[in-house]
Amino acid sequence: MRPRLAIRCDLIADESVPSWVSRLAACNRVRSANEFCLDMGLKFQACANGRPEALVKLSKLTGTSLDALERASIVQSGQNFMLRGERFTKRMLRRLKVRVCPSCLNTDLEVAAATRAHAIYGRTLWQLSVIRTCPIHTCALVPIADSAAHARHDFTLNLRDHQKRIRELAQRPIPQHPSALEAYVMDRLDRRPTGAPWLDHLDLNIAIATCELLGASMTLGATADISTLSDTELHGIGHAGFEVARTGEAGIRAALSQMQASYVSRRTGRTGPRAVFGPIYWSVAHKNRDPGFGPVRDLLRRHIIETMPVGPGDVVLNHRVEKRVLHSIRTAARETGRHPKRLRKILAAAGLIASDHSKYSSRNVLFDAEAARHLLGESDNKISIAAIASYLGSDRRQANMLIRGGYIRPRIDHSGKHDTHRKTYAKRDLDALFGDIYRRAHVTKTYDEPICDVLRAASNSGIPAVDILALIQQGKLSWIGRKPGPTGYPSVLVDSSEIKRIVWGSGSEGVTMADATASLATSRSVVVALVREGYLSQSAASRPASSRGLRMVDRQSLEEFQRTYVSFTELCRTKKLRYTDIIDRLKETPPAIDRTSVGATYYLRERLPDL
Repeated sequence: MRPRLAIRCDLIADESVPSWVSRLAACNRVRSANEFCLDMGLKFQACANGRPEALVKLSKLTGTSLDALERASIVQSGQNFMLRGERFTKRMLRRLKVRVCPSCLNTDLEVAAATRAHAIYGRTLWQLSVIRTCPIHTCALVPIADSAAHARHDFTLNLRDHQKRIRELAQRPIPQHPSALEAYVMDRLDRRPTGAPWLDHLDLNIAIATCELLGASMTLGATADISTLSDTELHGIGHAGFEVARTGEAGIRAALSQMQASYVSRRTGRTGPRAVFGPIYWSVAHKNRDPGFGPVRDLLRRHIIETMPVGPGDVVLNHRVEKRVLHSIRTAARETGRHPKRLRKILAAAGLIASDHSKYSSRNVLFDAEAARHLLGESDNKISIAAIASYLGSDRRQANMLIRGGYIRPRIDHSGKHDTHRKTYAKRDLDALFGDIYRRAHVTKTYDEPICDVLRAASNSGIPAVDILALIQQGKLSWIGRKPGPTGYPSVLVDSSEIKRIVWGSGSEGVTMADATASLATSRSVVVALVREGYLSQSAASRPASSRGLRMVDRQSLEEFQRTYVSFTELCRTKKLRYTDIIDRLKETPPAIDRTSVGATYYLRERLPDL
């Protein structure tokens, strides 16, 4: 098809689409690219974002190949941007700051002077923040202009008044060779061999971030903050990180081990993976939730589990540790209850720790957990309260209630003043407790309400999970199920309606505070206040396996209250009116129960006007 635009310029091989459109506007003597696009029935922002319909129109307008336009476009795709099939985040693009190679632009000015054409143009790669060097002139890219809102992406308009400064900067370029990371990015965008197969399996934006994070951790330490670094510093850490990451998992893990070696000499200060690995750990653990970081996260997780003293009950990068590989003196002391000094003597005598161990704190003296198992005396069977909580599939509160109920007892094989602080428990006691339940249970893969696990049943019936264990042990439940897979409370299924009948009888006398709260569609504090002020009557009941009393709301008083009163919130919900409309219509009707007394506003139903 014959192009419709009479005056036009060719798209240069390394030019970006916004720069080209900006030059088209200048060729046609239009003040800005935005105005030119409006005249042509286009939106300049759509051209800058590589919208397919905009590129098709530009192709027809100028006769330029659509393939060439697509190659030169950074295409917005949801929250990300694509360039030649590679993904970048918005932070990896330069959208407001214009950075250029002054030598390249000076050459463009010389061509423009000789040909009287608008030859000064922006290179596609200059829009990527990872590109900080011109590979042609081996000099650093420099900031030359801020892109104002009305001139965003308009390269020619942004540089119109900077020709003198371009020539000055070209006279004193900042020497800088492209970093190995920059060379990798350019090779990958041009589909050339990169020599970095491990990184090639990652999205390009993930590979870039990994190299910079790794480089920052290696060269600047655990406290480095990448957001505060200059372009020169980012150039350096990107190069250092890529040189390690290009060698794959083995090289990365060697670098991580070197970080650990430099950290272990410190006897005090913050501990844990973040203190050792710094930015790369913090980013993959808390900041970057992109699934593309999966391989990086998996590598770091494996390294931590295999080289740091973490064990069952610990969570490393959102995964629970199944088996301990290494112990520290500190973790072994906690698990076994033995004094750290005694452990040092035993392990040093067995040759499991270095002879100079006294130079290091207890948390930094590591040894093979399996090799020391016989010395620690069934340490694999001894677990802490945190590990009990993990076994139960709950939290420390549930673990402590199980201990207070006498279902498991501390097992400490030493004496001394530290005993009370280092109580450990036998995993076999938990296995025996739940093994007895499993023998009575029916394996059930699918189920519906009121069948649920023990924790859910405890919540529904208003009693602790340990009281449900008591009902099971006393044989008071007619049916018990077992869910394959998990351990502890999530593995045991019960009929929650049966538990309610056992605990509360027929239910005609009272309802739990939780049920009363749900019935009134309010908060527990409001129900408590209504009881305190005498609007609701209270009764008492006792748990089946405990002498402790429970607060109950009399059913008859609850039903009478609901027939007599209606809350302001319920009026808004049932009448489907805005709260301001309800307030306006009730301005002549004073509330029967004021918010200041119970935390909610109630009106007498019989005195309500027609709403």
